[in-house]
Amino acid sequence: MNIYHLTQNKILKDVSDSLSWYNEDNSYFILCLTKEIQMLQPIFHFDSNTIEECLTFDENIRFDSFENYDFISLNYFYFLDDKTFFEEINLYIGSNYIILVGQPKSTIIDEIEKYITQKINMMENPANELNRIYFWIFDRILSHFFSSLEHLEDKLQRLELDIIKNVDKKQFVEINKIRMQINQLKKYLRPLLYIGDQFLVNENGFINPNHLKYFKNIDIRMNKLYDYLSSLKEMGDQLLYLYESVLTSQTNDIVTRLTILALFFAPLTLITGIYGMNFEYMPELSWKYGYPLSLGIMFLLTLILYVIFKRKKWL
Repeated sequence: MNIYHLTQNKILKDVSDSLSWYNEDNSYFILCLTKEIQMLQPIFHFDSNTIEECLTFDENIRFDSFENYDFISLNYFYFLDDKTFFEEINLYIGSNYIILVGQPKSTIIDEIEKYITQKINMMENPANELNRIYFWIFDRILSHFFSSLEHLEDKLQRLELDIIKNVDKKQFVEINKIRMQINQLKKYLRPLLYIGDQFLVNENGFINPNHLKYFKNIDIRMNKLYDYLSSLKEMGDQLLYLYESVLTSQTNDIVTRLTILALFFAPLTLITGIYGMNFEYMPELSWKYGYPLSLGIMFLLTLILYVIFKRKKWL
């Protein structure tokens, strides 16, 4: 657990066994692991349901306003080896504190802490900047969300170029895999729009009216994030249609070539069929030049068909 005493502009250490470090007149930014949130319960008296929410992972996104604090629970996602992973991030927002609760070895929590620590070190009076810290947390999270979606977009664009060059069954599997990822992300990100709305409602008044414009920006970015994800879903659907269209076009091309090949042999088959009949009186059979003439006619017909098909650009 890392406790940033914003009023004194220092990090508190060795406070796990003591409650005397907390003073309502001071401001704090606290980062803790899910298992450590219970250590803060005797000080802040959080609702037991919120504590349970921190200790267990679920798909729910929440923004609950209690008498003395707001509780936010959301799911952060990232890609690793083309697989989607989720982490739960929980926030307690009070009049003089922000508590960020994350999972062990969480890269996003570590990055947020590093980013905010750098900002705090540049502040003259960080005790008055809780709203900025509040904003920076969501700014970092949304920036990562957009970067992850850009990764998906790049994959879709590469697939599109590959399909145009050469269709492969693996591409169909990859397209459907990405579409499933997008549908899963929509399920998780749709409730973010509710959190953006709650920022603007500002029920407990923790956001200073002068800083509300920053949270309007967060709300707009959340809407744009969902719109971006929706556009990726359309892109995935169109890519599947492109795959089927190119595959159908290639199939039709093969059928066309087979049909043309059959047309070449049709007159030859007709000629051989006629002279293969067992009639007794067929004068050409006993004619000296009958055989070379039939071969010549076959060759001439084949040549004529070739010229016709070539002019029509069927070959």
